[in-house]
Amino acid sequence: MAKPKVYIHRVGHWYSQFLDEQTERTLRAFADVVSEQGREKPLSPAGLVERMRGCMAILSLNGLNAEEITADVLRAAGTIRLICIAHYWGLRHFPGITRDTGIPVVEGSNAGTAAVGEWIIAASLMGIRRLHAFDQALKRGSPWGEPRHGVGLLSGSVAGLVGLGRIGRYVAQSFRALGVRCIGYSQSCPPDLAAALGITLVPLEQLLRSADIISLNHRVVDETRGRLGAREFSMLKNKCVFINAARAGLYDERALVDELMKGRFTAYIDVFETEPLPLDHLFRSLRNVVVTPHIAGNNAEMLLRCGRDAVHTLKDFFDGKEPIDKRYAYP
Repeated sequence: MAKPKVYIHRVGHWYSQFLDEQTERTLRAFADVVSEQGREKPLSPAGLVERMRGCMAILSLNGLNAEEITADVLRAAGTIRLICIAHYWGLRHFPGITRDTGIPVVEGSNAGTAAVGEWIIAASLMGIRRLHAFDQALKRGSPWGEPRHGVGLLSGSVAGLVGLGRIGRYVAQSFRALGVRCIGYSQSCPPDLAAALGITLVPLEQLLRSADIISLNHRVVDETRGRLGAREFSMLKNKCVFINAARAGLYDERALVDELMKGRFTAYIDVFETEPLPLDHLFRSLRNVVVTPHIAGNNAEMLLRCGRDAVHTLKDFFDGKEPIDKRYAYP
């Protein structure tokens, strides 16, 4: 019996970061593979159609260059029954494909969500327990890291989740397991879903004034761009832990710096208005700011897990199982 054919869309130098030798062997054991592997240059629409000829599924490793996979290309190829995305960078393009062609698009992995969620939980623990402050004090020569007051417990704290998409929902479940009460602000999350996740929906100002931990989880769109400014940052509680592993466009970065310079609360920040973070930026010198270089959702194991999970999703599909979109299938 002939194996089904799978087309792996071009992803350039990222290819080996998603598919190691073992995962590729797993894929080739159940499918004949047409792979663009390290291709950087695009094919013409006719070239794409020819490469997809006879293929039943497309594996899009991270959504790069997804816009060249158009409804016209898929209709001309004629045999594609499923598109599986290993990482959700490409999801913004593909929903229109399903609408125009009826071809289902599923996400094969949720490892990127897990990576960002773990970073947020780690930042929350470090911030509430003031690990950064004790580290700095001891390195400055303090025998016992004075002042030792002001340390809290994560259990019993209130976490404010600004945005309840995939990241917000993942983090809420992790917080609940650690005894954290979650409040959330979202203009799109249904109240019954929030309740099922143990999240109390509140207005944004109430969240900012009452949360011990605040995590920004929105995408940057017209409705969310610059949502937080000087007025909003002034509302944050003293000793609050402010976390951003989403995008810097969600707030006025200068206003955040000005409020942080008062020393009232701590910030853990992974994303910046200018990247890489300029060497003279105040975030690099403020003692109540911990910065990382946009790595919350990007590490080698995450990328390989994305590839593995997507390949197993394809195997299930070819074994006759209903394709499952793992967008919210938390590990």
